[in-house]
Amino acid sequence: MKSRPSIGRKKSVLRAVAEWARAYKVATILGTEWHTSAGRHIAAVVIGASGDVQGVQTKNQLDPTEDPLYAPGHTRQLFEVNGLKFGVAICHEGFRYPETVRWAAVRGAKIVFHPHCTGSDKAGPQLTQWGAADAPYYEKAMMMRSRENTIYFASVNYAFRYQESATSLIAPSGECQRTSLTERKVSWCRTSTWEPRPGCSRHGTRRSGTENPPLNESINQHTVRLY
Repeated sequence: MKSRPSIGRKKSVLRAVAEWARAYKVATILGTEWHTSAGRHIAAVVIGASGDVQGVQTKNQLDPTEDPLYAPGHTRQLFEVNGLKFGVAICHEGFRYPETVRWAAVRGAKIVFHPHCTGSDKAGPQLTQWGAADAPYYEKAMMMRSRENTIYFASVNYAFRYQESATSLIAPSGECQRTSLTERKVSWCRTSTWEPRPGCSRHGTRRSGTENPPLNESINQHTVRLY
């Protein structure tokens, strides 16, 4: 059994990623383990484009297989980069617990980032169609998290050879706007701030039709990179 990286090594990795964020002027969401007095957590560290750590979102709803290894978190945080408000839901909790995305949506988030891990480098399916009926449920869950809240949902998987779900950017209508099935690399997304038209709610009332806020507006754009 492989030994886990030491706390000191994890801190050195965090410093290195923060330096890259500062050097390239790009905000970053870094998946990692996080240690507190409650124990070891699965977490995502949000780093601003200046290299400053803006906060840590723990995984609060653990998969049952993780219970012996990790402690669940108990708090949620809304982040903001250059005026863009966003939340983070980690893997199982974003797939299985809609309230983890709703929490950010009702507090003004325009997008929720969803780092996750499904698949293997050893064996597994070879996905050829996004959201296929005979594929695992994960991509359908991504679609629902967007439709339920009429916000963007950016779900980022590990770069496994055999992925059970694709890295995907889902629009508020539930449409998949970009996916790693058709892109060689999908590690970033751009989104613009927006407000629903009268009669359209971000939190519970689905938009009519398939109209989505534009992704390519020339003003008020933001880039966030996930690792």
